[in-house]
Amino acid sequence: MDAIAKNLPERVEFSKFVDSLQPHFIPLFGEDFPEPPSELDKIEHLARLERLKLEQENREYAEMTKAIDVNQRSEGMMEGFGKVL
Repeated sequence: MDAIAKNLPERVEFSKFVDSLQPHFIPLFGEDFPEPPSELDKIEHLARLERLKLEQENREYAEMTKAIDVNQRSEGMMEGFGKVL
């Protein structure tokens, strides 16, 4: 529970999040299965997955590149390369 609470956005109250959870429906013998999602639901779901993947990739890229100083000169192996000529 602590791990879930730590990963929730700050604007989400944990108690409201827990109250919004729905149990997974497992039909018992003789009960009907829930209706399968419609094609529109599938398309919306796939679009949301793509958007979330892109957001995650952008966050990971920003995290990797935040420590890079673009004004820093590259020095080392190529230092003084053109001076010899």
